[in-house]
Amino acid sequence: MRIKKIGLAVFSLILLFSLFGITQAARPVLSISNFDVTDGSINTDTSDFTLTIELENSGDACAKDVIVTAVANAPFITDQTPSSNPITICNGQFGKAHLSLILESNTIGGTYPLTLVVNYLDNSTGAYTFSNTINLLVEGNSDLNAHIINSNPLDVYPGDTATISVLVENDGTVQAQSISGVLSSKDTLEIKSAQSFFSVGSLQPKQSYIASFSLDVPKDAQAESYPMALSLVYSENDETKNKDIPLIFDVKKRALFSVSDGGSDILYPKDSGKIIRVNIRNIGTNAAKELKIQVQPQFPFTTDGSIKYIPDLEPGQSDVVEFAINIDKDATVGNYGISLILDFKDSQGNSLYDTATAPLTIQNKGVFQKVFIDYWYLWILLELIAVIMLLRVSRKKGEKEVK
Repeated sequence: MRIKKIGLAVFSLILLFSLFGITQAARPVLSISNFDVTDGSINTDTSDFTLTIELENSGDACAKDVIVTAVANAPFITDQTPSSNPITICNGQFGKAHLSLILESNTIGGTYPLTLVVNYLDNSTGAYTFSNTINLLVEGNSDLNAHIINSNPLDVYPGDTATISVLVENDGTVQAQSISGVLSSKDTLEIKSAQSFFSVGSLQPKQSYIASFSLDVPKDAQAESYPMALSLVYSENDETKNKDIPLIFDVKKRALFSVSDGGSDILYPKDSGKIIRVNIRNIGTNAAKELKIQVQPQFPFTTDGSIKYIPDLEPGQSDVVEFAINIDKDATVGNYGISLILDFKDSQGNSLYDTATAPLTIQNKGVFQKVFIDYWYLWILLELIAVIMLLRVSRKKGEKEVK
């Protein structure tokens, strides 16, 4: 009898454990099988979006009250609000949950992790939770822009050669690669071909690069704003792109000078102390204040080094200055130019300078000049001798008359 009771107890325990095992085995098992964005992609221009999470139940019991929560992780913003309308996913089935998320402003394109937490219940009192991290692609575009930030010299005038610095920056949200650029001008400015090109390997979002270019401003250029273009070629996401960026370069007003003969003395070889008169005209667009003019000596001319002054020469006005020069004895007959250095201030008080060439002509002496002018002292001597001889003849004639 006792053996029967023991056997019955053992059988009961085995049955109980078996039933308990069956109950434990019947449980839901959820996993994330897929996810998607409502509009197909997330772009850096996006402010908010809906993330759809597909869940699969590989267990052998239904999962009830399934909710999904996103953990805040930059650049995604969430207020911890779970997916709306808790769902039930029975064994072997799929279900979808939807989350509303916000993308931070100024987000740079790239792939970012987002952690999801899934909570659900079984048919009795069992509660389950698991987390999974997914990667979301935020698409974007590069946006290359450029502007002039500096020039050397700072103020550029007609006749100057300048180096300009152009800031090229990526204002977009993805990297731009293999960037090259060419600066061009359809107008008066002359871009030096050897210094009209730049290249840089890549620019990350918000990164910049300073490119330098050299240009000449013709002396007869007007003082105004000149359009230029920076033509860019670059790669973005294995796609070649082109962009022309307009630039504006300002040429400042300044005085410019033309010179002509103002009635100089006739010049011959070996002359000294001859006066040359130079007519200086302001053909520029700004006044020349405190103008100082000096001759730069060069063969066959020499000067006394004097400096001439013109207090004010407005655009369109002219004035004549005089210099005393000497001509070398070995000078040959012909047309020459004598260099002038002009230092002045503009109407804003900036110190400037210019150069000009005054035309001069050395002439060949005629017979009169050679015989009568070059040898004047001999003619005076002959005249003295003649006078003396006349005096002697007159004296002898007087003596004869007295006798």
